Amino acid sequence: HQFSEVPYFYFYKCIAEANKAIEEAANLQQTEEVTDLIGQLYAWRGMLHFDLARMFAHIPSTVANTSEAQSGIVLATEVYLPEYLAVRNTLKETYDQIIADLTKGAEMMADESELGYFNKYAAIALRSRAYLYMGEYQKAIDDANTVINSGNYSLYTKDDYAKVWIQEGTSESIFELLITSNYTPQRYAIGYYSDYDGYSEMAFDENGALYKYLSTHPKDVRSKTIKDQTNAPKNAAYYPGKFPGRDGNLYVNNPKIIRLSELYLIAAEAYVNLGKGDKAAEYINTLLRNRIEDYQDVATVTIDDVINQYVYEMYQENQIAFAYWRNKKSVTSITNKEVKYNAENNILPIPQCEIDLNADLKQNPGY
Repeated sequence: HQFSEVPYFYFYKCIAEANKAIEEAANLQQTEEVTDLIGQLYAWRGMLHFDLARMFAHIPSTVANTSEAQSGIVLATEVYLPEYLAVRNTLKETYDQIIADLTKGAEMMADESELGYFNKYAAIALRSRAYLYMGEYQKAIDDANTVINSGNYSLYTKDDYAKVWIQEGTSESIFELLITSNYTPQRYAIGYYSDYDGYSEMAFDENGALYKYLSTHPKDVRSKTIKDQTNAPKNAAYYPGKFPGRDGNLYVNNPKIIRLSELYLIAAEAYVNLGKGDKAAEYINTLLRNRIEDYQDVATVTIDDVINQYVYEMYQENQIAFAYWRNKKSVTSITNKEVKYNAENNILPIPQCEIDLNADLKQNPGY
């Protein structure tokens, strides 16, 4: 289970550091700045728990019993002694804690922030995403609308779309990680994975639905994100061009943790699941007017329509498989293998070293 040890270790390490900082911050004078920073720590902890849950537990809206013992993840909400041994919480407890942390963070933070830092709307946007995973559709819509209507962000225009990927702090950016030439993930950088001169693992599947759509719809500005490296000296192919690297450095791209387009898709998905395809269409129409030349509004949309827009809009941003699985649909791999929403192998194993330390810690099925 070595492949699951790295995210498990580093995410919990970051959570432990956040817990330590929260504990120490209680001894400081509670100024407005300190309160904001503590709020960021709660939001950070909520986001880290959420991403751990996406990796190591099933999506709650697809599970019959979210109160099943050890169906969620280990929750870390305070500073623990080295000998402390924990078992996994239920899926319900896991997501309740995620919501609680994002809510507390939102209440403590300011409306605006510096690039690379949380603010109130980043926490609310992430809470909207979490509510969607929980099947709390109206709450997801309410949070999405709070961010959309805040006036702090605006959708990329058709003229801007192809250019925003080499920029920082763009109009849609609600929260992005700050990467500089002095602080980069180096060979783990998303740009390095999507270029002939890197690991080249993200080349487009030319027989896949995404490439076929982008390559045949020139009026859709998203088609301009295809990077033609078919004449490269090695690994020649078409590649995603969303993260080309700033100043020619493939290591330097700010990952977009959440941006405004996703909030439109969250609201649309939630409305479809509430049986209101006409309301969902309002969000899809607004998004696509900013993506497709001569776009004609539609009166209603289906869940397949919404998922298609996740594919075209959010590819390379860690969203697509989850959009299928949330809606109890399968993903088809490049080798034509079906991966069902409730498949055992669409979540990672708890690292064996953790099981060795604590025999009461439940392993995921199939491992």
